[in-house]
Amino acid sequence: MAASGSTVAVSVAGRLQRCSTKGSEQWARITALANREGVLNLGQGRPDGGGSQRARDALLDVLQHSSAEDLGNANQYSPVIGLPRLRQAVGRWTAVAQHLEYNPESEICITTSGTEALYCATQALINPGDHVIIFQPFFPWYLPHLQLAEANVEVLTLEPPDFALPLDRLKAAMTPDTKAIVINTPHNPTGRALTEAEGATVAQLCRDNDCLLITDEVYAHLLTERPHISLAALPGMRERTLVVGSASKLLALTGWRVAWVLGPAAMVKAIGGMHAYTTYAAPTPLQLAVAAAIESACDDQTDLKTEAALYDANYQALRAALERALKVQVHPRDGGYFLVAQIPDAARGVGFDYAVWLADHVGLACVPMGVFYGPTPPASAERLFRFTICKSAAYIQSAVAKLDAFAAQA
Repeated sequence: MAASGSTVAVSVAGRLQRCSTKGSEQWARITALANREGVLNLGQGRPDGGGSQRARDALLDVLQHSSAEDLGNANQYSPVIGLPRLRQAVGRWTAVAQHLEYNPESEICITTSGTEALYCATQALINPGDHVIIFQPFFPWYLPHLQLAEANVEVLTLEPPDFALPLDRLKAAMTPDTKAIVINTPHNPTGRALTEAEGATVAQLCRDNDCLLITDEVYAHLLTERPHISLAALPGMRERTLVVGSASKLLALTGWRVAWVLGPAAMVKAIGGMHAYTTYAAPTPLQLAVAAAIESACDDQTDLKTEAALYDANYQALRAALERALKVQVHPRDGGYFLVAQIPDAARGVGFDYAVWLADHVGLACVPMGVFYGPTPPASAERLFRFTICKSAAYIQSAVAKLDAFAAQA
């Protein structure tokens, strides 16, 4: 019998050991910085408002005013692929916003977050050894998902200041054995959106090499100057493209964890099967509330346009203050929740050391960009930092005031 208080040796599964753990470890440190007293959290993509009022009102209505039968249904499992009402709402929204038609019965699956949608897509469609191309910096879960699928991952680098797709390197990387490319537009963390020329080239490469495309388009509604390019709408692409969207970003409800994946019926069926073995179904009452909010957005996009305009204004205000106080270079942005700043060579440390200095001396938390790169980041990554702009104007002005106060004392 083991002695009280003794520990049991645990052998961690090899598939997890193969994954990069850098992201989870650094996020824990970043969160600790952001939680310091007197520090404003400009690191994590957490809107400081309540999220969609329509969705919140609809949730209260479901829980407080439903008949006994309806309430019973709302509080139990939904179909694995999601409530028909939400799938229909997502299909209608995609037609309105992105001019793409999907059959809610067979080409849309509701998932428990965009992260789960991406995980299920890789687990359902990627075999060990499949060649998959991603671009760094990237959403930190892309690489671990593919590592868990035992893919042969090739990472191409987007270079500052414009973070354009490296089309020549992409062409050189493509082979007849390439199974998939993962594209995020507008891009997290840089905020850059795909151009028409880039989209056309990616589409041609996919067609020429019979390659799948996974597109993470959760920030598509936050573009104001450049039109959103959904690659599934290009000739010959709908049948080979998966599109991921989420209520986290569309409705600013990051804690609700409701999202969707759209694509050809055979692929969506496979993803639905993986989803069943992962979380089974997204929360039913939240699906109902999200459906109500998306239905409203299909008819009136005023709130979404107001949000996009707010983030544009926040970008301009924070950009000016960062450049004024810290002498950083803020890179261009097309849309999304974030901006990227590059510190000068003479700055006080690099990477996480600079983030600690910023929290200590200015009272702002940011995210060192190393967390968005693979095992071999370029040297420039150490001087890049992500700041969130998905906040109220008042919150951003508080950050500006901290920067101005620091500059006045420097």
